[in-house]
Amino acid sequence: MHSVLEKPIKSVMKTDTPMLKKEDTISEAIKLMQKTGIHSISVVDGFKTLIGTLCPKDILKVFQIPSMLGENIKISEEFFASCLSRKIEEAMTAPAIHLEEENTVGDALRIFTNNQVNFIPVVNKGTVVVGFVSLLDVFNQAGK
Repeated sequence: MHSVLEKPIKSVMKTDTPMLKKEDTISEAIKLMQKTGIHSISVVDGFKTLIGTLCPKDILKVFQIPSMLGENIKISEEFFASCLSRKIEEAMTAPAIHLEEENTVGDALRIFTNNQVNFIPVVNKGTVVVGFVSLLDVFNQAGK
């Protein structure tokens, strides 16, 4: 009998991975996160090859305003709208941390721990996105 940590990640992953292209906008990414309830997106090219990831922390970086005084600055509607219209490419994390289908739950746990992420895309041998695993998916396996 295999331990939970030796289980293949493809037996744990979800296949309904939210994906967008780097040319899509921050606004589109936020809408997709709201629609799916999944707060991390795989950023792919036209062949669904993984090129990056996008999470709320990445999106917040787009809204940062440098301030020499460190004071709170009022954000205008125009600035807010311009941030929402920016391309995902400007905010995404690349290269993307990922797992391959052959990896194990133990491999996922190491990546979660070492990189402090909550979501890891899963790719096939051709780096095409085939699913994702969340930290909760891993913990749910431990309870079985």
